[in-house]
Amino acid sequence: MANVLVLGAGRQGTAAAHDLLRDGDRVTLADGSDRALAGARERLGVDADRCRRVDFHDLDSLAPLFDAHDGAVFAADYSLNLELTRLAITNRCHCVDYGGNHDVVNRQHELDDQAKRAGVAIVPDCGLTPGLAGILVAGGIASLGGEAERAAIRVGGLPLEPAPPLNYALVFSVRGLTNEYLEESVVIEDGATATRPSLTGLETVTIGGREFEAFYTSGGVSTLPRSFAGSLRNLDCKTLRYPGHAERFRFLFELGFRGEEPVEACGGRFVPREALEAVLERALPHDPPDEVLLRVTVESANGHRIEYEMRDVYDTTTGFTAMQRTTAWPGSRIMRMLLDGTIAERGVLYQERAVDAGELVRKLAERGVRVEETKEPKSS
Repeated sequence: MANVLVLGAGRQGTAAAHDLLRDGDRVTLADGSDRALAGARERLGVDADRCRRVDFHDLDSLAPLFDAHDGAVFAADYSLNLELTRLAITNRCHCVDYGGNHDVVNRQHELDDQAKRAGVAIVPDCGLTPGLAGILVAGGIASLGGEAERAAIRVGGLPLEPAPPLNYALVFSVRGLTNEYLEESVVIEDGATATRPSLTGLETVTIGGREFEAFYTSGGVSTLPRSFAGSLRNLDCKTLRYPGHAERFRFLFELGFRGEEPVEACGGRFVPREALEAVLERALPHDPPDEVLLRVTVESANGHRIEYEMRDVYDTTTGFTAMQRTTAWPGSRIMRMLLDGTIAERGVLYQERAVDAGELVRKLAERGVRVEETKEPKSS
């Protein structure tokens, strides 16, 4: 049994805590919101002393919490991850996070020497994308003998019953959603790293006999270009949505709702992006029955292909959404690998290098999240 700290009692933090509790770990949930903590406590059935109200910006008060735990899962806003990583290293506490922002992750990796000296492992970007998808890309490259030429990630979380006008629902934070749509998407093209505007590169993808649109979004490839730009000629990550979604968001952004500078209207001032996020928060359904679709395709230069495909759906028994199961649980399984010594390397680690794809797939299957693998000659 290990002592594990989960920072953030929202969707992903609650799901991660649930998963770690199944291992018999002693879990402490920390959040700045009494309401979030009360909801998580009721959901998980944990004692009140395992729920701590904290100020994430008061690092001095957080230090004793890190010191008292063997590992920490960062499930709060990604903007906190860099300072929390420094705190984890100082207090010799392993940690994983759900990342999603290239700049933050790059700065975390600058702390590699400090983490090694402290004897701890830090693994950023351990969710779905980034996270599981990138680990599967690395697994596919290894399975094809290192001869891979192209890798493509197609992934999306969708309501089972879409409602217009956006045919979407909030299954993770609204700030995370707009960040995906506003930041640049990193790709590898002809062997070189490049960027493409999010909400572009529209294509049609058929999965299970259903058609979806796919388009560039940010954050999904994480550190894959750093690991594989010298070997892969092409790599991209696109998000799956019901048809028409990207066009509607582009329209909103073109009207100016991506702006970060305050504007004056109706006798007051507001930030356009924040106003859009507030409207989305109120208008979109929250955590309805959902599904997560993932397809990772890796093709080799000698004409062979390996494909991983996953479809996970809302669990009516536990009430956890597919997005919680497929985002939170890769991180909690990787935390378990750190705690039990399966991952023995120390420093700020690249998830695609440190985590064995086959091992993670097996551990997720034990939790009911199944990834199917096929390997075949490349189709013409």
